[in-house]
Amino acid sequence: MRVKIFVLILFVLSIALVLRQNKKVEVKEMPVVRVAYGQYVSPMFVTQEKGFFEKQGIKAELTLFPATNTTVQAIANGDVDVASLPYSVLFPLEKASPGKFKIFAGTVETIDQPYSYLIVKDDIDKVENLIGKKVVVRSGANGKMQATLIFKSLGIDPRDIELIEAEPSLTAATFAKPDMAGAVDVEPSATAMIRRKLGKILISGVRARYLHNPYPTTGMIFSTKFLEKNPELADKFMKAFDETIDFIRQNDQESRLLMLKYLSMDKEVALAMSPSVYQKSYELDKNAIENEMKLEVNNNILESVVNLQDVYYR
Repeated sequence: MRVKIFVLILFVLSIALVLRQNKKVEVKEMPVVRVAYGQYVSPMFVTQEKGFFEKQGIKAELTLFPATNTTVQAIANGDVDVASLPYSVLFPLEKASPGKFKIFAGTVETIDQPYSYLIVKDDIDKVENLIGKKVVVRSGANGKMQATLIFKSLGIDPRDIELIEAEPSLTAATFAKPDMAGAVDVEPSATAMIRRKLGKILISGVRARYLHNPYPTTGMIFSTKFLEKNPELADKFMKAFDETIDFIRQNDQESRLLMLKYLSMDKEVALAMSPSVYQKSYELDKNAIENEMKLEVNNNILESVVNLQDVYYR
């Protein structure tokens, strides 16, 4: 009897050991995708927080890149796999170093779904009142370019306005100074200015109204080095991203709150600001992207037209 019990115990232990070993074999490390992000609203935060990456068997490594130029360099070198950059940055990158990235999604602004604003102090009633005064714009070529073209479209010579550049996180604080008369800015800074009662909205959706409608703002891109080495991983990443866009469209308020973990933004501003409009790969308006590029060429911001035929992932 004792022998039978002993044999039974050995049998149970051996089964447990086999199951344990099989469990260890099944646990595999998920492949890592290196994602660069900036201090602005991004669906990647929602993908991360909702576990959509893990659902596809991916581990996303999100790294803050405060400056656009460092993000560009990282993508060009293949030091990061995924990033989000303004189209006005992607055009010259493709011209200088063709084939470094592929666009797999994007964001867009329309007149009906504004994201950019001309905000003025309370004593300013019309655009002409800004002549000879200071107007805040986001630092970098992109912010200054947009403001310059907007004022041209409004019939005002940009040279008659002093454009004051400020870091995106400081545009509201800069606009609050008494010698500032206006600001051409985007969310969430625009809502922050209004909620702090620093001024009023004179024109909404200025990029879509005075540049072109719709106005493509940023492209989500894969590094081509990443795509060449990990085509199946890229497809899984896109599935996670598409699921994110679907989630955001159905759960706008929850999505905004999920992003706060990564952004220096008040909860009230996050809930009140205009929503970003995201486009999946097949939803990208390629004609609008071409129009933006031609607009920059016509205004001597981009030297010449860039061939965009091969910049799209799908």
